[in-house]
Amino acid sequence: MKRALLRAFGGLDRSYLIKQYLVGLVIFAICAFIVNRYGQGLGLYTLLTFIVNTLLYPYARYLFHFIVKAVFGNTVFDKGSAVLTLLRIASIIVCWVAAWLIAPFGLAYLYFRGGNKTAR
Repeated sequence: MKRALLRAFGGLDRSYLIKQYLVGLVIFAICAFIVNRYGQGLGLYTLLTFIVNTLLYPYARYLFHFIVKAVFGNTVFDKGSAVLTLLRIASIIVCWVAAWLIAPFGLAYLYFRGGNKTAR
């Protein structure tokens, strides 16, 4: 069991994980601020959901990058940088919010791929 977990969770490069965890923490902080300020407060269920999403975010993002690369390949888009930036931010938010749904597929892919260390 330990070997299987290491094979799945250890399949990403450390620098990629650190970068994605930092992005996840920024989203965590923004969402926690919004919920605290404008919502009912940061309850236990909300806090646990935010923590799980932040911990699983790098694996969800990895799967997203893998799918985009598989579909589009090395396609270069000629849209304005503002549009592409908004699309990138939207994809980051969707990956964080749905990390608990997406990440298990990313972890399964990393497990079956063999755990080779890669960033994308």
